[in-house]
Amino acid sequence: DVRVGDGSERDDEKTAAKAPSILSAWLPLVDISLRNGCMYVVPRDSDLHDEQTPPGFVKAGAVPLAPAKAGALMAWAGDTIHWGTGCSSKLETGEVPRLSLAFVFRRRSAKCDARGTALTYAECCAGKGLPLERRLEVVRHALTCFEHWYGDTAKIRQELTPK
Repeated sequence: DVRVGDGSERDDEKTAAKAPSILSAWLPLVDISLRNGCMYVVPRDSDLHDEQTPPGFVKAGAVPLAPAKAGALMAWAGDTIHWGTGCSSKLETGEVPRLSLAFVFRRRSAKCDARGTALTYAECCAGKGLPLERRLEVVRHALTCFEHWYGDTAKIRQELTPK
């Protein structure tokens, strides 16, 4: 059963045999189950390696990254097909909807998203923290990265722009 994934994506172009230029990381802040919105990844042998957006893959090859405990850092090559699922309306007692953080780490030589300026190692590790304007710039950029799912974020980005 072949599927072109609704909402599935790659964070980087396909890299074939070379080392990835992007590392995607996901950190659940709550315990993750198959019901509360887990992340799925597609191993290379189930990836159709096509140029479609969203990319095609063998559905039976998709692997859920659940169950997972809060704080379990997971990472994959940026060209790995992945997606997060929605939360079921039938959660078990004590389960809460997925709450997580996502990160993308790029080699200095990696092609960067033209919509925003990437954070540098020096900015992140200088020990001074980022100025408010730079933090807001990073948030505004992050909002644009998921417009293909959530729609236009122009209004909220404007609200996050100092006057």
